[in-house]
Amino acid sequence: MVAKPSSDTPLVTIRMAQTILEAGFPPGVFNVITGPGGSVGESLVQHPLIRKVALTGSVEGGRQVMRVASESIKRVTLELGGHCPCIVWNDVDLDKAFEYANDTVFGLNAYFFSKNMRRCYLAAQRLEAGSIWINDIHGSFVQAPYGGMKQSGIRREQGSIAIDEYLEWKTVYQEMSYESRGARICVHH
Repeated sequence: MVAKPSSDTPLVTIRMAQTILEAGFPPGVFNVITGPGGSVGESLVQHPLIRKVALTGSVEGGRQVMRVASESIKRVTLELGGHCPCIVWNDVDLDKAFEYANDTVFGLNAYFFSKNMRRCYLAAQRLEAGSIWINDIHGSFVQAPYGGMKQSGIRREQGSIAIDEYLEWKTVYQEMSYESRGARICVHH
């Protein structure tokens, strides 16, 4: 794995790499490359050994990663920026609130505050956001998939659903008899 941290905050990722080594992982399992995202990040995405790219960053950075990754058909996961609506109910006109909240190219998070849980869950179905919190601000679980809709990203990080994004599935078929069209077995790797 190769991590390219933000140019503004590389020290946390460098310390994480040191901790991984101290925990007994072999050198080369987790690598860190620092530098400007435009040049270093682009070189990393272009490298022929890189087969999957995950970016947390700006919409423009996501567009650039997708452009570069598409040249060699690399898989991409993007968690990008955006505005997060926060709806507090009293006697507000809900239709206008949803129209306003969904009238954006972004859809990362949304927040609802109300004592009426039915209203919150119905609202969650209508709002175009990847993660929605009810009566809470950003308390999450690493087991839960996280990511945005629209220009706030594609695919998901975290949780078991994200693991598939990092795997290359292969199907192997094997003839099980010497007779033509005999028994067969199919195994997924």
